[in-house]
Amino acid sequence: MRKFLLLRFDAPLMSFGAPAVDEIRDTMMSFPATSMLAGLLANALGYSHEEVQKIHLLQDRIRFAVKCEREGEVIEDFQTVDLEADYMAEGLAWTTWGKVIKRAGGAAKKTIVRKRRYLADAVFLIAITLEPG
Repeated sequence: MRKFLLLRFDAPLMSFGAPAVDEIRDTMMSFPATSMLAGLLANALGYSHEEVQKIHLLQDRIRFAVKCEREGEVIEDFQTVDLEADYMAEGLAWTTWGKVIKRAGGAAKKTIVRKRRYLADAVFLIAITLEPG
């Protein structure tokens, strides 16, 4: 008998990514991509993002189905960052795992304006299984 992992995505805001054009990031995919689920599972299994081949092998085995339980609505978030601020001078940022990374590229002295689209109050039920491998 095949086993499934059921995940319920229920959050105030969520985004399933889509092609990015300039400062606008869309969320027009109506469900999570296989790569997103592979990243989620790989993280839960303790894989490092540097273990690319291992993550690709996991992704190739994923089979899933999505049920939209509540569609939610698309909202647009307006974001700015002042690259001239003193704390941005060295171009450093902290990651969620406690490492410092250096900002690469981009203009050094200006305010960046971005728009991000999110799904508000949507709910999805996702059934995931892995092909033998």
